[in-house]
Amino acid sequence: VAVELSEVDQMYGTKGKLTIALYPGRAYIEIRGQLYNRTSLPQTFLWWANPAVSVNDSTFSVFPPDVNAVMDHGKRARELFEAGANCAQSVFAAYCDLTGYGFEEALRMASAFGGGIGRLRETCGAVSGGVMVIGCLYGYSDLPGDAAKAEVYRKTQQYVKAFEAANGSMWCHELLGLETWPEDPKPSERTAQYYAARPCGAIIEKAGYVLDELIDEWGLTEN
Repeated sequence: VAVELSEVDQMYGTKGKLTIALYPGRAYIEIRGQLYNRTSLPQTFLWWANPAVSVNDSTFSVFPPDVNAVMDHGKRARELFEAGANCAQSVFAAYCDLTGYGFEEALRMASAFGGGIGRLRETCGAVSGGVMVIGCLYGYSDLPGDAAKAEVYRKTQQYVKAFEAANGSMWCHELLGLETWPEDPKPSERTAQYYAARPCGAIIEKAGYVLDELIDEWGLTEN
């Protein structure tokens, strides 16, 4: 007897197919997995299998009661940056599983915030991307919405302050150690030297970890 399951990851478009098989006279479960990268970009993945069988009343799983979710958006955000996304895209698109936006749609929405907003070296794109996530998860649409406005501002300030505490600043030029910078819209070439010299990957990863901790504290609500 075999059961075949499949699903498409909403963040990166990766398709996973799983076949679970039972054989007569054999005391094990066979699991066969296949992954399909449906994009033109290299993708990473985590794979684990937890088939469950009835044991007894004394065997159970314990999930920490103070944890609402286990998330690794910081790692995903850094991977996106290293694949060529800008800082804002990296953070915002890493949260497609929570915001509900498609991956390509998220990349377009955040694209202008990179490089400290259009490469002006102002607010770090990782901050902007995180704030966009907060708006998607906790924002409001009923106007004037003063109470909801105050609450989303509170969450935004909490995130920005936590980002500053983790990275030392929220300003792109300060994070990069720039005293002067031209208003040149042309992005830097992504080379091995670029990634080795820039702190951006680590900053983006920390942004995801900071935001994950706050989302776990705030909880997820249906908007």
